[in-house]
Order: sequence, then C-alpha cells, then structure tokens
Amino acid sequence: MNRINVDPLFQKMGHHEGTQYRCEACNRPLKYQFVLRSLNDQRVYKLGVSCFLSYAGISQMTVNGIQSHVNAASKYRDQIIARYKTGKRFLGDEINILSFIVSRLRNQEVDDEHRLLYKKAQLFKQIDFPMHPDDNRALRAWKREIVIEE
Repeated sequence: MNRINVDPLFQKMGHHEGTQYRCEACNRPLKYQFVLRSLNDQRVYKLGVSCFLSYAGISQMTVNGIQSHVNAASKYRDQIIARYKTGKRFLGDEINILSFIVSRLRNQEVDDEHRLLYKKAQLFKQIDFPMHPDDNRALRAWKREIVIEE
C-alpha cells in the first residue's frame, strides 16, 4: 500500500458532490481511499474498502484493524491541530521536563518507547507545536520515574 487518502469533509449520509475521492473500480464516493501499486505491472489502484478487500484478498478483520489505526492517527492529528488553533504551543513546563530528562540520562541506555517519546518531544519543541495530551502525560510520568529512581 502506498498511502491512504482521507477526505475530512466526507458526509456519510446524503450529498457527495464535493467528495475528493472515488473508488476506481466501482466509482463510489469515499472517505478513505486506499492507494495501491501493483508489484507486477506497477499500475496504481485507488480503491475503497470493499474493492480493496476484493483486490487484495484481505479479511474484513484485517481491514478493520487498519481502519482503526487510521482513525486513531486522524484523531491524534486533529487534537494537536485544535490545540494549536486555540493558541497552545510547546509549553515552558514541557521544555523544563525535557531538559530535566536530558540532564539525567546522559550516556544512559533508553528503551525504545522512551527514545521515541524523547524524539517526539524534541520535534514538537523545534516546531513549537503543542504535544498531544497523552504524550504530555507520558513525558511527566517518565520524569516521575527518574525522580523516584534517584
């Protein structure tokens, strides 16, 4: 799969005049369009969920799992954008927590989960975007773990 296109303005019921995406196989309007590239002939297919299932021979359960992750990523992104639009940015306390963690962990091994959180916090700091509330809580919890260990 190359990507999944998402139409944020898609209306489940009623009008579909402004729909950005359609299934190439059945021409149905789509909220989620799966873009696939054939390994055989490099042809690109733009399909809806049902046609994607049929083409790829994938079970509905697998597609539901993929859809669940797409929905979670969309909600995650939307929450960050909503916080940004209300004027929230990478906060001073987040900068202080990040500095505290860096000062305590010099030359220490960090597990993958904490390494990812640290990199994510650094990126959000660089672009001055607010962190997702779950990431903010995880950053604070990590600081508490370090304080307890000391």
